[in-house]
Amino acid sequence: MVEKSVLLELSRENYTIEPAQSYTIDRFRPEDAHAVARCFYAVYGDAYSVPTVYDPDSLIKANAEGRLYSIVARTRKGDVVGHCALYASPCCEFLFEEGQLVVVPAYRNEAVATQLVRYGLEVLAPRLPVHEVFGKAVCNHTISQKIGVECGFVETALELDYIPESAYRKEKSAAGPVSGLWMFRCYQDAVHNVFLPEAYADILSYLYAAAKRRRHCRLSRRRGFPNTASRAQVHFFGVQNVARIYVQTIGCNFASVIEKLEQTVKKNRSRITQVYLPLGTPSIADAVELLNERGYFLGGLLPRWFNQDGLLMQKTSGRPHFEQICLYSARAERLRDFIRNDWEAPTCRR
Repeated sequence: MVEKSVLLELSRENYTIEPAQSYTIDRFRPEDAHAVARCFYAVYGDAYSVPTVYDPDSLIKANAEGRLYSIVARTRKGDVVGHCALYASPCCEFLFEEGQLVVVPAYRNEAVATQLVRYGLEVLAPRLPVHEVFGKAVCNHTISQKIGVECGFVETALELDYIPESAYRKEKSAAGPVSGLWMFRCYQDAVHNVFLPEAYADILSYLYAAAKRRRHCRLSRRRGFPNTASRAQVHFFGVQNVARIYVQTIGCNFASVIEKLEQTVKKNRSRITQVYLPLGTPSIADAVELLNERGYFLGGLLPRWFNQDGLLMQKTSGRPHFEQICLYSARAERLRDFIRNDWEAPTCRR
């Protein structure tokens, strides 16, 4: 958590970035740290979900240790007018997220965001052990989705209502929770077996074809859980109030493991629960049916999430805000429509 004194200092600065300066897209330098904090504060106030961006010392340390690879749009005066970063995902060392994208309002007509994203993909990613890069494009507008498509990303999942409205309080750019469209770009494919649960086989086949990933796809029907133990763990994301259950192994005690973790989630009062399943498991159809019966519905396909591909399932505490989701492509709209129909199915409305 960021120190209150750091946020207080930013609020008291009342710093204004001079418009129409020339700028350079470059790797982060330690002397950029305070300017990055100013950039995020100018857009989000104190509501951004990653505290590191507000704390210069933490930002410098994260970049020095390789936990974060920041990219900035830096003016000659040293102002940072835009930022994004690459960082490894939690379950696969070869899967990186490109996120923390922000551009101050005065520079949003300068294609800064596109240049930052392209630098990460074309200059920085080839220097890292990257097999796949993904990003989450917000759905209160279509700008970042359009950038993603133009930069070679393919839409594969839709995470509903995961950003609270309060994150957009300063700019008043959201009228409710904001969904995120997951988009993936492949650098080095990994051919492997995947099992498509019968209920989702058609939509997953469609997403695989669009993503042009080489997989040996097999249909998974209910067959009973294997006689092995399930392995799963839950992580909480406080600002979003989201619980994420990562399932490494689907075994005979899957139902009791999910029940126990959901009790922990309930105590934490999370408003959204997500379950990440490995698609390399033949019994995934059994896992999906059990989750459907507990109110979960489809989120989408996550290439290389566990090094093998993953399946996102999700459950919201109330009715999802489908009407507020803005989408750029027909593919994303088809995915949203499937997810909405899945949410409306009787087994997912418990």
